[in-house]
Amino acid sequence: MGVFKSLATSLLALCLCIPSIAEQVGQIKSMKLLTPDIGWASTSQKLFWTADAGAHWKDITPKLHHKWQMVSSVFFIDSSSGWVVLKCADRTNNAADDPCFEVASTTNAGETWSVVHPKIVDPDPDSGFSEQAYLDFADKNRGWMILKISKNVAVSSGVMMRTEDGGKTWKQMPAPPIADQLRFINAEDGWMAGGPDQELYSTHDAGTSWQRVELNAPQSVSSDLSPVCDLPVFEARQGYLAVAYESSVSLAASIVLFRTDDGGKTWHPAQNTTAVPIIRPWSPIPWTVANGGTLIAMITSGHLNLSWFETGSVSKNQSSALPVHAKVPERLSFASAQRGWLLASQRLFLTTNGGGVGRMSHLRTRHSGRSTLARPRWRLHWRPSGPSHSRYLHNATGNQRRWAGSRLLCDRS
Repeated sequence: MGVFKSLATSLLALCLCIPSIAEQVGQIKSMKLLTPDIGWASTSQKLFWTADAGAHWKDITPKLHHKWQMVSSVFFIDSSSGWVVLKCADRTNNAADDPCFEVASTTNAGETWSVVHPKIVDPDPDSGFSEQAYLDFADKNRGWMILKISKNVAVSSGVMMRTEDGGKTWKQMPAPPIADQLRFINAEDGWMAGGPDQELYSTHDAGTSWQRVELNAPQSVSSDLSPVCDLPVFEARQGYLAVAYESSVSLAASIVLFRTDDGGKTWHPAQNTTAVPIIRPWSPIPWTVANGGTLIAMITSGHLNLSWFETGSVSKNQSSALPVHAKVPERLSFASAQRGWLLASQRLFLTTNGGGVGRMSHLRTRHSGRSTLARPRWRLHWRPSGPSHSRYLHNATGNQRRWAGSRLLCDRS
């Protein structure tokens, strides 16, 4: 695989500015860019869809027949087929409300939804379920979800369920070792990362049993540092895994990129990056892999830094000096080498190869809960951040990339 030749060159902030009833929408919790133009973003109450990279948003939230509902997890396997786990309640019977989860599925990008109510046995009724869930599908038929049980931060437990018919029916499985994010690359092989010790587990029998993945850190990493694991990313049988090594007293973490060529059975260090500042202790640093390199998102001193490191060579660091009104980078999602999203402090940023900064339509929510895009009462406009709104950075070959920075403001029209 070649070098990641085109690091994104325009940065836009996509914020959902909601007039007077923002509490109905809330802050962005999760997102995914499925194609260069199509993606989704969710809050705890709403699920939004865009077909033009975020210029316009549509509310596609499934509606349940309950007094209360919230979006717990979202997964789309392509630009049309997806699933949503929703926590529900009727506020009349706590015992009935505790295991009340429903799964909505769509095959037409949220135009219509089919909803099922899985039968769930709560193994710990005294603690009860939290509102967190994790969802993943290997194909359009086989999927898994984890429903997290309310525990203190030192304990991670939950219920795992599996479907083999696209979400029409669900079967409860043996308890997983932790209740956290998961990813399956086929019907048998999957990974789970997180828990109180930020560990990585793998399964090769569709989630029936799990084994802890042991990683051998390179000698350059101090034995005093502990790994913080994220989920691996695969292209066929070749996969990459970014692990941050840190300690309770360190201010910086060493990022090691591991690689597998046998579908995840064995892992070996492929590259070390330079030390990066720790923004959220014991939390994975947002990263992604493209064309043999690792892209890491950091925000330091109010500036966004997207750093790319080429595998198997001296680190080639590209970073911007773009001011952003965000403190914590949370997630990266790239649909191509040129276009991706960054979720930071509940705000969504778009990076693209050459798109200009201009007016973007925003979501407007009516009191009925339905969203429209017709003549919004609020508008978004931009202005340069600082005396110069352009910054230049150099890549390894000396080429110049231009970054256009914008600060989006919400004004009443």
